[in-house]
Amino acid sequence: MKRDSVGAESGIVNPTFYQELSEEQTVPDATTRDEALPQVTVSRPLYQQHQLNDAYQYRKPKRAFQRELKTRIRKVDAKSCCSSLFPLTTWLPEYSWSKDLVRDLVSGCTVAVMHIPQGIGYALLANVPPIVGIYMAFFPVLVYFLFGTSRHNSMGTFAVVSIMVGKTVLAYTGTSEPGEPPRSALDVATAVCFVVGIMQLIMCICRLGVISFLLSDTLVSGFTTGAAIHVVTSQIKDLLGLTLPSVGSMFEIVKTYIEIFKQIVNVNWAAIIISAITIVVLVFNNEILKPKVAKRSVIPIPIELIAVIAGTLLSRYLYLQDKYSIKTIGTIPTGLPGKC
Repeated sequence: MKRDSVGAESGIVNPTFYQELSEEQTVPDATTRDEALPQVTVSRPLYQQHQLNDAYQYRKPKRAFQRELKTRIRKVDAKSCCSSLFPLTTWLPEYSWSKDLVRDLVSGCTVAVMHIPQGIGYALLANVPPIVGIYMAFFPVLVYFLFGTSRHNSMGTFAVVSIMVGKTVLAYTGTSEPGEPPRSALDVATAVCFVVGIMQLIMCICRLGVISFLLSDTLVSGFTTGAAIHVVTSQIKDLLGLTLPSVGSMFEIVKTYIEIFKQIVNVNWAAIIISAITIVVLVFNNEILKPKVAKRSVIPIPIELIAVIAGTLLSRYLYLQDKYSIKTIGTIPTGLPGKC
């Protein structure tokens, strides 16, 4: 390696060394290089998969179903099977009672308070007695406690399902087969829930939940928006205090608004005032009051329960049904159902 006089002492390489070295090297001629290297030419036919299988007499081996089934059954561990079927056995032994119990009680009471008016509203959408909505808010959560896998879920019905069930209830309530008593709304709703439960059980056994991955974000957004429009449309008549005739299932939204505008002169102003005050109070609580209370207390304001209690007291002592023709839910029985 060449070094300059300064580089001999400092150890710095002469920067012109590599340039001189590249100039001294000569590139051999391309023809000479090709003659010096041996060449190999590969020629083979182009096969499709079935042609390749026929040429080499390949056949896909037959699956031994019984053998595979026995192998899979032998690999099944009773403990893992139990933990996958009942996730409760996995997380409950590791649950921190001293750290998480109080927080879970607060969150559970909050969700329970919300489910009371929500369940009553969903029952009215499904055209069944209001107490059924409270039952539907209680039993799904109890079942999900045993079989659920998410600690953040609050299982139960929702508006779209209630509307769909309500359409079926309206269509078949009062009908009957020859020699049988007419069907009640609860009978129809129970039959619908039973059939849907069987279908969901079959889908669970067949592991068809993977189909949800095929749903695009656009489809889900469109479904959510359409559901919101249906829910708002179904509640406008109650907000205005109107009683609309049945409009059928074809172009229901358009026909509903046509009927609303036809009867717009018959609106109940007392119902409009109560609806407006309730909406304003709920929005004020969620947007302004709730964030401020959350900074000082872990217990939120049960505004839904307050609204239900206040509405019940006002309806009872101001005689809103008799004086202002405001429809009320009526008597709600207490306790659990006595028979299935």
